[in-house]
Amino acid sequence: MQTPLFYRSDLNNIARILGALLVLFGGIALILQAYLVDLLPPQGGFIEAQAMVITRERTGTFQEPAFLVTVSYDVVDDAGNTEEFRSGQRIDFEQYFELSEGDVVTINYDPRDPYDWRIDDNDNQLSAYGLGALMILFGVLSLAFPALINWASRREDFEFTDGLEDNPSIGAEF
Repeated sequence: MQTPLFYRSDLNNIARILGALLVLFGGIALILQAYLVDLLPPQGGFIEAQAMVITRERTGTFQEPAFLVTVSYDVVDDAGNTEEFRSGQRIDFEQYFELSEGDVVTINYDPRDPYDWRIDDNDNQLSAYGLGALMILFGVLSLAFPALINWASRREDFEFTDGLEDNPSIGAEF
């Protein structure tokens, strides 16, 4: 007979420790994302601005389509002068069909290269909080793991009792 890799008590302890760590780090990730993300400088030095969609163009082939959008936005330089930029870039399929000409959108542009911009997508809040929420969810499941194992391994509920041995009148009569 082989010895098991883990005994049930070891699995329960591992699950409790893993669950507690996941809940702890998930909570820390959610707190950092919710409260401290506004205190950090913009990622990559990008600056937020309002832009107007000038044109939309669908190019490429059927197998590899490309979606181009041209926007117009104002950039303020270090001296305080405002300059209008018109720049076109390739964007995602979902963003292309959400936009129409004349829409005002929020973009993030690079002050070193104002032609480099990205549309600010507010739908990414799920991904912003997703890591912490998933860590807490898996942590709670890990904490519940020992109770689930104990519930699933109840021997009296899964044992087969042969009624023939207890009651001789049950069965085929000859």
